[in-house]
Amino acid sequence: MKSIGPLYVGTLQYYHRNILPLVEKGWTQETDSPYRKGSCLVFRFPKTYPGFYVGFWKDKGLPGYDEDGAADRLAAAIGIRDMELTPDEIEDWNV
Repeated sequence: MKSIGPLYVGTLQYYHRNILPLVEKGWTQETDSPYRKGSCLVFRFPKTYPGFYVGFWKDKGLPGYDEDGAADRLAAAIGIRDMELTPDEIEDWNV
């Protein structure tokens, strides 16, 4: 992925078998700092592997290198759910 200010572009390897749609709406989430979120259009051509995407960053990411904020952004990027369990709840699990 290449970022040029608020714009980003890149290619993806995804075999597209159907003729339609040629253009789809997509989204991105960086898993490296600054953990930005973006919205993009994905262009695919039938019976080919490469796809191309062009998008804009909606979220500027972290303003600095705040470790707490970075951990929250990374958790959101990889889909972690915060599960606050008590020791009693863990003991009651049937394994």
